[in-house]
Amino acid sequence: MEDNTPFIQQCNLALLPQILNQAIQTHPLNCQPICIDRSRFSDPSNPALPIYTTLKKAGCPASPDGKPGTIAELQAYCEDDLSDHPIALILYEEPTDPPPQGFDIAVLNKLARFSHPPMAVVVPQPLPECRLPQFLESDPDLIAHLLQWLQNLAR
Repeated sequence: MEDNTPFIQQCNLALLPQILNQAIQTHPLNCQPICIDRSRFSDPSNPALPIYTTLKKAGCPASPDGKPGTIAELQAYCEDDLSDHPIALILYEEPTDPPPQGFDIAVLNKLARFSHPPMAVVVPQPLPECRLPQFLESDPDLIAHLLQWLQNLAR
């Protein structure tokens, strides 16, 4: 029997959050994955505000210092105000029109410096310079590998 998951059919990253949430129903985790769609960043070189907005929509508390305007302010918020929140961020880029722009390696490496929350990125090809854990969007076992990464975080 053929595997007809959306990832095999068309690499449908638009469904990544829903598919991951469905998988968590059968494989409960000790942390909440929060998927962040990079295609929604108006300024890819400074995604602090869209990441913060996504965190708040996922149930994280508001920053007592106001909305973070820089990666450094986002890092302070994540490490100070979210340190007791069991979350993990998964960055991906939904295939949209216009076509995906790709990730800014400098931004990913700034995010890799955060001590909390753990972050990973789903990419079309490996990014050799990136220090975040990477998962390939073409991986037929992408969801299983993401779940395994999330489960290993709790150890």
